[in-house]
Amino acid sequence: RNNLIAALVRRNDRAALPKLQVVLFSYAGGVTSRGNLIFALQFVDSKAAVPILARALTLPDGELRQDAARSLQNAGTNASEEAINALSAAIDDPDREVQFYVMQSLGYLNRELYWRPHSSDPKEDFGNPYWNECLDHWRQFVAARRAAHIDQH
Repeated sequence: RNNLIAALVRRNDRAALPKLQVVLFSYAGGVTSRGNLIFALQFVDSKAAVPILARALTLPDGELRQDAARSLQNAGTNASEEAINALSAAIDDPDREVQFYVMQSLGYLNRELYWRPHSSDPKEDFGNPYWNECLDHWRQFVAARRAAHIDQH
């Protein structure tokens, strides 16, 4: 069932999105099948996918949050403001691997590739001092966005 939903989503069949959300957020199915659903959202219209991926960033399972952060990098290109907001909210996720993918995606969407951890494996970057520099950069970025938002209102 989950494979069918994922296949429909990959074909950009937005009619499958309500069923996808039920499975994803009802905690039905294993982490792998739910991760496949998150991955499939990259192929859907960004305006529809980004809110679902943003919500997936709050799931209890760290592996699913990692999948959501990675998928926001691709799905967020046409809805980047909303994707950036969702990723910004996750910068202090307690799972360092989620933080890694949040920084990767923020760097991509903001065209600040220098401020992305350098390796393709989050575990390689954990002991690297550059990790903390990147994390500090993105925390400052988030704080500045919040301050600008407050000033506008």
